Amino acid sequence: TVGFLAVAAGRDLRRADRQLILTSCMLLSLTVKRAREASQAEAALGGVIAALILAGHVDAARLATEHATLPPMGSFVRILAVRGSSQARLDDHELAAIIGSLRVAGTASDLTALELRNRVAGSVLRTTVGGLRLVILPEPGQRGATTLIPISGSATAPGASFAAALSQPLLLEAVAGFVAQVTVACRSASPGTIGVVDGSDDDRENMWVDALTRHPRGDLSGTVRTYLAHRGQWESAARELGIHRNSLRHRIAVATELIGADLTDPDTAATLWIALRRRSVGS
Repeated sequence: TVGFLAVAAGRDLRRADRQLILTSCMLLSLTVKRAREASQAEAALGGVIAALILAGHVDAARLATEHATLPPMGSFVRILAVRGSSQARLDDHELAAIIGSLRVAGTASDLTALELRNRVAGSVLRTTVGGLRLVILPEPGQRGATTLIPISGSATAPGASFAAALSQPLLLEAVAGFVAQVTVACRSASPGTIGVVDGSDDDRENMWVDALTRHPRGDLSGTVRTYLAHRGQWESAARELGIHRNSLRHRIAVATELIGADLTDPDTAATLWIALRRRSVGS
């Protein structure tokens, strides 16, 4: 129950009056129910379209949008990833309020947290992947961009227990290839902050190292470094670490999922090895 309806006439209500009031209440309830169902259907459709974009099926996403009641998508969007307890159960305005309570880390973003909050409230393109809430934010000012409706009020959600990462504007076709960097940045972002991902190689490498270093398993970065030093040789790496090779395989699987990159790929392995070495020397 979110409210009450009181009716007074200044006189005794006749039977016809009571019947009219009951009928009006039924119509109001039906209107609210239909609005709720329409909102749920729009959210479900937005989730499907977001999943198509994140998987690289942009043409299918545009086609689905065209046959739905959603506005057509423009060419540029941003990706927002959010982590936090029970974030999957937050409604649109609760999620937007949390975003508004976070601090945008650094100066690389042209958006304030307040502007970002309003953008989040205006987008239905959101889904959950790997425990993170991902929101696709159409860029305003371009043909076909979603109309953004600002929301007012202060955040009441516990923003300190949440963190997020935001990309710079991307071509819609480039989203699928960039989402891994945003999710890694989100997992490594400090609580209460929004990290900004600019897409540079240095930015990606730093996010990988930060994600490994800040993982609850304190020895994960050292494990990966030893694994890379032995060029992926399970037996010799496990022997140096003093663990069973199956334990090493499990840790590397965790690291692979955490950074969203394949450690058996030579380019990835070389890039991460140099980044870990640089961080070790710098500390």
